[in-house]
Amino acid sequence: MYRMVDTGQGDFLRNGIELLLGNKKIFLADPIDDVKWIYVDKTAFGKLWPESPLDMSRKNYTIKASFRTRKLLFGGYAKASLISIEKLEENPIIRK
Repeated sequence: MYRMVDTGQGDFLRNGIELLLGNKKIFLADPIDDVKWIYVDKTAFGKLWPESPLDMSRKNYTIKASFRTRKLLFGGYAKASLISIEKLEENPIIRK
């Protein structure tokens, strides 16, 4: 088992703070404007991946989710809240 440290995304400090707060980073499959990733709490993160993405691919389904966030005064976005989750019959996007 290994742990990956993400230092190349321009938010190393914020990522560390969010991890200490128990939040997780989610990279968006379809970025919107300048939003490439968002942070959510652990419970929302667990709902997005009910099982391994490889198992989801074998079972031919993926999850589509809607989030709500707001722009922060000094840049970036606040922790997002999960609005809805929909199960789709298609392969998930799996990237390294």
